Amino acid sequence: MDPIFVFFQAFDSGLLTTIAIFIDKYMAFIMLAMFLATYAATSDKKSLTLFIVNMVVSVLVLSIAKGLIDLPRPCTSMHSKIACPADASYPSGHTLISTGGALATAGNPLFPAYLAFAALTGISRVYLGIHTLYDVAGGIALAFVSYAISKQALSFYTKEMRIEP
Repeated sequence: MDPIFVFFQAFDSGLLTTIAIFIDKYMAFIMLAMFLATYAATSDKKSLTLFIVNMVVSVLVLSIAKGLIDLPRPCTSMHSKIACPADASYPSGHTLISTGGALATAGNPLFPAYLAFAALTGISRVYLGIHTLYDVAGGIALAFVSYAISKQALSFYTKEMRIEP
């Protein structure tokens, strides 16, 4: 097991555990709150559309990656701070989705907060013992792939439909 995973396994903080479990349980609501905050902070319909498209593409990419790369979670053979999820470990879906949300808000005044949330999400997945650092890195990398696909799809759609940005 990688040394960062081992370090987080030995580390125990009540506050970090509470935050990590909150992120684990309420990720969908947090992403909805991010969208609503983005909506309130900007009137740019194109960036709001990009946020939604990117979330859909991210979920599709996540489903494909987990189906193709069926790696067992580290918590199947080691202790974790929460119950071990049944699905594949690679990539970290929470990290992919939160990083994708941050990327889609680049240029928005709330971007630094979203980026900090994405970093905290990645750390929390390793801290809880349900992902390795490699799973989190894979989630980040696939978030960039999903973002690039989303930007291309949105650009193609707006050109083909002659929609003004």
